[in-house]
Amino acid sequence: MARLMPDEIWVSILSYLPDFHCLRNVALVSSTHLRCATSACRQVLLNEIGHSTLPDAIAALESSKIHPKDQHLVVGFSDANLKRRAPVPPTINLSDGAALSKLHRYVSHLGSKLQEIALHRLVKEQRGLANDRHDWPDAPATAEKPTTTEAARFQRTLYRFEIYCKLFKDPEVVRFNMDVVNFQRAHFFDCLSPWEIEQLVAIRDLLAAAVIGPPLRALVELRKKEALQTHHCGPRHGSQVVYWTSPILPSNLERRDCHINQNQARLLCFGIKFLYEVSVSPYSQFYQLLRGLPQQPRYDSYNRVGEIYSWFTDAVDECVELSNLELPFQKALSSYTEDEYKAYVRQSLVAEDPDKGPEEAWYWAYQSFPGSTCNDLRMTNCRLFGLFFWDSSRLQTINFFTRVDFWWWRWEGGRQPDFDWEVGAPYPPAFF
Repeated sequence: MARLMPDEIWVSILSYLPDFHCLRNVALVSSTHLRCATSACRQVLLNEIGHSTLPDAIAALESSKIHPKDQHLVVGFSDANLKRRAPVPPTINLSDGAALSKLHRYVSHLGSKLQEIALHRLVKEQRGLANDRHDWPDAPATAEKPTTTEAARFQRTLYRFEIYCKLFKDPEVVRFNMDVVNFQRAHFFDCLSPWEIEQLVAIRDLLAAAVIGPPLRALVELRKKEALQTHHCGPRHGSQVVYWTSPILPSNLERRDCHINQNQARLLCFGIKFLYEVSVSPYSQFYQLLRGLPQQPRYDSYNRVGEIYSWFTDAVDECVELSNLELPFQKALSSYTEDEYKAYVRQSLVAEDPDKGPEEAWYWAYQSFPGSTCNDLRMTNCRLFGLFFWDSSRLQTINFFTRVDFWWWRWEGGRQPDFDWEVGAPYPPAFF
C-alpha cells in the first residue's frame, strides 16, 4: 500500500507531525518516507517552533554560518534577516531542520526557565505589595502560565541574543572603538524597537541571575573552602581568603585583573547551547563545561573592576546615546506628540505580535527619560519580573500602570545577588 500511495499524500500526512524528532524517525522507515520528509520538513518545523518565532530561529541558525570578522557577510545577513522580517523559506532541508529543532530545544528550555523565575518573583512581589498597601489588588495564589505570545517573546529575544553573541559581540573594544559601536548600531540595535532592546537587556539579566550566577557562585565557594583547608590561620572571611584560592576559571578562560562579575559576563558570550548545557548540568560539572570552551585571549581586561555585563551594557548605552543625540529635540518621552512618537520611536517588525504590552511597559517605565532610553539600572527589578515581556492584560492585573515607581524600587522582592560582592570586589586578585 505504501508503494501505491502518491508522494503528495505522504507529504500531507507527515506535515501533521508535531516535531522534527517524529519526522526523523518516520523518515528512517523507508526511502519513500525519506523522500517525502524533505517536502514536509518546513510545515513540521512550523508545528514545532511556531509561525511567530521560526523566522528568528532561522536567522539565528544562519548567523552561526557567518564569520563575524567578515563584515561584508555580516552586513548582508543584517539586510536579509534583521532590517526586515524575512519570510520562512518555501523549503527547508533536513540538515537545517535538525539544527533548527535542536536550537529550538535549547531556546525553549531556557525560555521556560526564565518565564517561571520571572513569574515566581512577580507573584511574590505582588503578595508583598498587597500586604503593605490596602489599596493594592490581592495577588493570585499561583502565577498564571505565560500565554503563547508571552512565551514567543522570550524565545524571540533568546534567538536575538544568540545572533548578537555570534556576530556582534566585541567585549574588549566596544567602549573605546566608536567604529565598532556604529557598526553594531547600524546593523543590529537600530533594527529593534526600544522595548525589544530592553527585552534583550532583561534576558541578559535573567540568564546571569538564573543560569550562570548560581554555578559560578558555587565554584567560588568551593575554591574558598579548598583554600581554608590549606590555610588554617588568618581570617576566614573577606578579601584575604580570595588571595589564597586557586584560579576560579580554567586556564583557557583565565585572564589577569578580571573580576568575577566580568567573568560572568564573558561566560554569557558563549551562546545558547553553552547556556543550555550549564542549565541542565549539576554544579559539579560546571568546571568541566568551562574547560571545554575555546581558548580565550590572555590580554588584560580593559576595565579592572568594571560594571557587570560591561560588554553588552556599553554597546546598548552607546547606541542609545548616539540615537538620542541625533534627535531634533531633547525632551522627555512623555512630552512627545503623537506625530513625534511615530516619527522618532522605532516600531517592532514582528507583525505576528499585535499585543501592546511590551511597548506600554517600556513607555510607562521610561516616560520621564529623554528619547528612546533603555538599560537603566533602576529598571533591574522590572526586567527581573519580566515586565517587558508580558501582555497588556497581565500588566493591568498587577497594577503596573498605576504606580510604576513601586516596581522600580522594590529591591528585596526581586533583586537577588548574582555573585558575592564581598569577595575581593574593590581590588580583584590577578587571577580573576
